[in-house]
Amino acid sequence: MVKGKNGRTYKLNMPAEWSRELGLLLGWITGDGFISQNKLGLVFAKEDEEARKIIQPILENYCNRKIKEIKYPNGCVQI
Repeated sequence: MVKGKNGRTYKLNMPAEWSRELGLLLGWITGDGFISQNKLGLVFAKEDEEARKIIQPILENYCNRKIKEIKYPNGCVQI
């Protein structure tokens, strides 16, 4: 469990060993993602919809919650 600056406690399901799913997520973070103080973001172009449908549930499982999507007018989606 992790306690956020907002005082909320979060239960994460982080992997204990390497897997294909972890590799996909880390690869996308490296290629089209970002990490800031308390945020992790992944950006998907319109052509990347199939990849987003694979990676988003992996991230939701690790975070133990539904991930918000931000949709942009150019067709990109950020999670």
